[in-house]
Amino acid sequence: EFISRQGEIGDYPENSLIGIKFACENGYNNVRVSVNLTSDNIPVLFHDITINRLARNADGTEITDVINMRDLTLEQVNSYDWGRISNKEELYGMNITTLEQFVRYAKYKGIKIRLELKQTYTSENVDTILNILLKYGMLPYTTFSSDMKDVLDLIYVKCKCVNFAFIGHFNNALIDKALAYKNEN
Repeated sequence: EFISRQGEIGDYPENSLIGIKFACENGYNNVRVSVNLTSDNIPVLFHDITINRLARNADGTEITDVINMRDLTLEQVNSYDWGRISNKEELYGMNITTLEQFVRYAKYKGIKIRLELKQTYTSENVDTILNILLKYGMLPYTTFSSDMKDVLDLIYVKCKCVNFAFIGHFNNALIDKALAYKNEN
């Protein structure tokens, strides 16, 4: 199995659907993406807390104020340019990729999904993510990963049938965290 980290090959923006498509066309059958949320609880493929590293103003200029993803609605997020950081002019003006867009594509292409959860999530946030995966029948083909046990606990309480992965340095503390998810299945 070949796992693409956020579709980051070919100078495409990370966590973008076009980058993921390019990775799949070039031999990757798994994609690990990061999931964050907008203020209106829309899961988007996004790694950071702030949008500053990966987005630009609509005119292509760098964003000078520090702007947190979770402070913006999806409509506000898409008022920024998500393709301008690449050297591909045809991507200028691109919108951010939503989790639903990615899951729908993964279903169509038979891609295994690895969702990295880097921020804090509420029970409502987890329901939103799980419902998207259920809608497309992709829950059995999904692995949730995080370095925060409390985030994975929220998912585990709702759905024990998915794969879980901890991100961290291998030590006894990591083993103890992982053993909590071991079951007879």
